[in-house]
Amino acid sequence: MDVYKEFGVSKQENPFAIVPEETIRKNLQGLKEYGFSREQIIKIVCGLPETLNCSWKRTEMIFNNLVEYGFSREQVIKIVCGLPQTLGYSWKRTGGILTNLGEYGFSREQIIKIVCGLPATLSCSWERTGGILNNLEKYGFSREQVIKIVCISFGTLSCSWKRTENILNNLEEYGFNSKQVIKIVYSFPQILGYSWERTSGILNNLEKYGFSSKQIIKIVCTFPAILGCSWERTEKILNICKNIGFNILNAPHKLMFSPETLQSRINFLRIKFEMENEKLLKTIFASNKAFEKRFGISREELLKDYLD
Repeated sequence: MDVYKEFGVSKQENPFAIVPEETIRKNLQGLKEYGFSREQIIKIVCGLPETLNCSWKRTEMIFNNLVEYGFSREQVIKIVCGLPQTLGYSWKRTGGILTNLGEYGFSREQIIKIVCGLPATLSCSWERTGGILNNLEKYGFSREQVIKIVCISFGTLSCSWKRTENILNNLEEYGFNSKQVIKIVYSFPQILGYSWERTSGILNNLEKYGFSSKQIIKIVCTFPAILGCSWERTEKILNICKNIGFNILNAPHKLMFSPETLQSRINFLRIKFEMENEKLLKTIFASNKAFEKRFGISREELLKDYLD
């Protein structure tokens, strides 16, 4: 049987016409037996045609080294599918990157999490990756903070330092001081993955809603995750709070509640107990567990029966 037809790989995807068909078959069969699906094998060959030219012994060694490091077989498959070039790198290079991350202070568990979340980590030189980590420290983040940021927002390592620096500088230009910027990024690392256009859009919308720059800085510093919420969601919560006479500046973290949860609770309490705003304010921000325990109704029931 034709090896290309057997594995669903097009001849055009293999530039190594001079490679014996048996070598090609052995590589494809090896990938299949390791656990890669046909679609994944095609993706790997398209991403790294040289896979067909390597000895299976070399490819298998890379797999074994990754497993020996601590990756599961499923994780190895995920990494190779995400970055087929992994099979083209020497283990000395790949192992060196893993070692460097460990020497910086990441635990092995954290390194595995980072590489699985961002296989491209293995494609970057340590000069580049280490430079990003060191620049964050130079800005004012502690090493422990840098590690936490990267473990939550893997993309920090894939972005250029220039882009990251622009985000930090733009926050300062808006009015946040460097300590506040550090607090925001540490509490909500995902901000480094957003475009400034998106982040500034949220800040501008808060201004249009009526908040001053000083008030916005207070809100964001207290609840940094607001920068990860859609404006539609945030505006709904602000309107709900406004309608019941709650000043969000007194407790910006209340913005974490979903507008649907708050509105269904308000409707329920007004219908069942004819509660006025003063009493509502003492009740609607309870945890789901506490609210259910007190009133005998779950969040799911509230959303089903009392959401407009």
